[in-house]
Amino acid sequence: MSDLIDKPFFVVIEGLDGSGKSTQTAELKSWLDDYWNGNNGKRGIAVTREPTQGDIGSLIRDKLGTNGFLKNTFALLFAADRLENIERNIKPELKKGKGLLSDRFVYSTLAYQGAQGADRKWICEINKNIISPDLVVILKLDPEKALERIDTTALRGYSKKEYFEKKLNLLIKINEEYEKMFHQEGEYSKLAGMYPFLDTSFREVDAQGSIREVQNRIRGNVKGLLKGEIPIKDWKHIRFEPEQKFISEY
Repeated sequence: MSDLIDKPFFVVIEGLDGSGKSTQTAELKSWLDDYWNGNNGKRGIAVTREPTQGDIGSLIRDKLGTNGFLKNTFALLFAADRLENIERNIKPELKKGKGLLSDRFVYSTLAYQGAQGADRKWICEINKNIISPDLVVILKLDPEKALERIDTTALRGYSKKEYFEKKLNLLIKINEEYEKMFHQEGEYSKLAGMYPFLDTSFREVDAQGSIREVQNRIRGNVKGLLKGEIPIKDWKHIRFEPEQKFISEY
């Protein structure tokens, strides 16, 4: 691993609600921090998530689960939140030489909004200017198992049975969307040749077992990235969008 510790990298963790993404992303950051500290490395590890804590991300969080927006509106908001985050946070961190971990990225929009009927090509098109990560790890978990892990205290007006049925049906569709996307099946076989973020390195990890067991599986893939078995982009030459002027300045 030592031959690549000075290179920035971009890793995305994906999966269903309840698959443990946030926990595993935090564990991965801790492990990477310990590794470089123990080897006198200077690399820092930055973490981001979607939706972000920014203004657009906060609006999304406020409306998620309330039927506050149509599926296409959510897709547009996620794309806007993502572009802001890339330019204001992700690119600067990569430019500094940091490793960047993201809890969800464009793949979640495709899986979740796609499962609800949004057009896949249109989602790709509104995200065509984003950067493509070096590695995408999806935590694989049976939808029923995922539902068991999800907090069901907020039933949003449904009876418990209705909530479980509606949620399970959606998780099954989302899971199918992830499968098609990561294996480039159906429409994704064509889209992958058009949009670089669909033609990146995907790895599937079994999300069942203890936190440590799942984390070790994830680390195995990240080690492959750091050893050079999975290509890393030259992030040091990444370009930023020029600073925009306020309308009053024109």
